Amino acid sequence: GEPLDVDWASATAVDYSCFTPKTTSASGLDVAVTHGGPIFGCCPKTAAAPASEVLEGSVAHTSAAARRRVLFGWLQHGYMSVPRLHYENTLSLPRDLSVVIGTSGEKELRQHFVPELKILRRGAPFQLPSQRISSPSSFPLFLGVNGTQLEVSVNFSLRSSWIYPSRFGLWVLAEPVNSSGTNATERTAIEFDSASKLVSIDRRFSGNSNDSDVRAGPWPKIDVGTDALATDLHVHAYVDRSIVEVIVNGQTALTVYVHPRLANSNGIALFADGDDVTASVEVYQMA
Repeated sequence: GEPLDVDWASATAVDYSCFTPKTTSASGLDVAVTHGGPIFGCCPKTAAAPASEVLEGSVAHTSAAARRRVLFGWLQHGYMSVPRLHYENTLSLPRDLSVVIGTSGEKELRQHFVPELKILRRGAPFQLPSQRISSPSSFPLFLGVNGTQLEVSVNFSLRSSWIYPSRFGLWVLAEPVNSSGTNATERTAIEFDSASKLVSIDRRFSGNSNDSDVRAGPWPKIDVGTDALATDLHVHAYVDRSIVEVIVNGQTALTVYVHPRLANSNGIALFADGDDVTASVEVYQMA
């Protein structure tokens, strides 16, 4: 179809898995109509918890203003004619919704995975202290932690010397790279691209040609009512075998199906085309 002409200052999506980068310009989004079409695109439901059930830490709120709104979405693969893929339909992980208000009264949606998901964690986390990332996407920094059911948190920070344009991010469900950097034929990339001002999930090398596309949403802003891009970026991702759900800074969410074919496509790696990005990482194995 025709490229969308959307004013992102006054509109936002709950989940951007329905969108792919425009082919006609360096920025903006099109509706994804192939490779499964909309994934987080059907029948989202919300539920409000009674105030007495809302917890912050170990403290129960009793004020009506503390009511909690939780979102569940329906994930649909969309391949009705592809064997074994047509029945891939399930609920998303639950998300807490909130609205933030800027100094001039602007309102924006925020969302975060519900804290109750921590019950899925198993064992102590893998942790990588903050360090400069200078490994390019052709030869990324593998972290030495593997798994197909993971909770991944990465804090990226752009140094003052950061130069536009630049690309950086992480791979999940990735096949290891050999010493020549030529082996990683499978991976799912979560990427920031300052030229397009988009954050994306690149499925072109995730393992199945039916998934071969890029889904994208807007790079988070530094604050409500501003066009300035955030330079501190928190990626919170859940990897559950064939589903990857990502929320960045509570603003941009992306959910995709992936189908790795290789048994060793279970690694995590960081990359940055330049040396002006630092990152810290925390990874939990999940039940």
